[in-house]
Amino acid sequence: MSTPVGIFIYRIKDGKSWSLKAPQTWGDMKVQLVNNHVKVEPNHFGFTYDWVFENDEFVDRGEY
Repeated sequence: MSTPVGIFIYRIKDGKSWSLKAPQTWGDMKVQLVNNHVKVEPNHFGFTYDWVFENDEFVDRGEY
C-alpha cells in the first residue's frame, strides 16, 4: 500500500508558499532538498518525483 508524501515550502521574505505531493511512495523513501531542487528518490515502481524552482515556481521534472 502506498503512502503519499507532502512537501510544504514557505518563503519567509514574502510569505509565498508551495505545496508539492508525491502520491505513490512506498517504504523507506528519501526526500532531498538541494538549493532550488526537491527530489523524492525512486521507490517501489521506480517513480522519481523531482521539482526544480524556476521563474518563481516549482516545475515538475519527475519520471512516472
